[in-house]
Amino acid sequence: MLWALLTLLNGPAEASEGPWTTARGIHNIYLGVMGERFRCFEAQGQSSTACASGLPVAAPVAKLGAKAFYRTGLTGKTDVAVGIPVARSFSLESTSSPMYATTTGLGLIEGRVRYRLGKIYNIDFAAGAGVRSGAAHHASRGRMTNLGEGSTDLQATLYAGRMAPVGPRFHVTSVDLSYFYRLPLDADTAVGRIPGDEIRVSGVSTVAVTSHLGLGLSADGFWRLWGEPLSMSRVSVYGEDRWASLKASQIKLGGRVVIYPGDHRPYLQFSGMRAIWAKNNPLDTTQVEIAVGVDIGGAK
Repeated sequence: MLWALLTLLNGPAEASEGPWTTARGIHNIYLGVMGERFRCFEAQGQSSTACASGLPVAAPVAKLGAKAFYRTGLTGKTDVAVGIPVARSFSLESTSSPMYATTTGLGLIEGRVRYRLGKIYNIDFAAGAGVRSGAAHHASRGRMTNLGEGSTDLQATLYAGRMAPVGPRFHVTSVDLSYFYRLPLDADTAVGRIPGDEIRVSGVSTVAVTSHLGLGLSADGFWRLWGEPLSMSRVSVYGEDRWASLKASQIKLGGRVVIYPGDHRPYLQFSGMRAIWAKNNPLDTTQVEIAVGVDIGGAK
């Protein structure tokens, strides 16, 4: 039961997974549906009436999608996972621009392996390596309604986390620090290979307020290490790789509610996040997700 609670309190939805590897013989299946919306981009500190801070795109962009995430333990310290998202991105206002054409397909497909390193000062650590690929949406990467930048990236991650009692219950806090080496879409540009490599930090802190309810906070941020500022005169020379050429960064904060009914029944998660800071990226990204997860096999 304790392992199952750790798993659900640190779900895979654009947040920290934590260092607690899936037990051998356990198959964790997570299915989520999500919605996302943005309108305003940070562009070298410019402002506008429509956005106050930032510049508006021609039409607000929304995305609806679903994700299947599966993980299982290979040994007592090692687990593997794979995630497959599907999405539909579209403009919320009528526009004739082909950049706002509705896009439907697979998002970033990802897989990783994680190894539990041990404990230092009551903090658990794990290390992982993985790959994510946007090959399935490469052809539509130049649209404002894209599903990603169409690149393939190699990932190395350090996971850290701690569980501690809070009165009769407990809290779980974890942080994942990842480095993405992004295989180039263009290896010879004025700013070097694009897209630039990225650092991502994600964290979750959740309190089990009852045996069936957890409440928590989430944070997610990424920083692209090199690229162009958001200026159409600068990025237009990159053609379909215009968005991949940006030196983009963003930080989002949010919260989550986890409901665990027990007795081997599926758990539910409701989460939402909102951008609080961005550079050459949307300033007002808002995401919501509803997910269900279940553990199959093993002793619980």
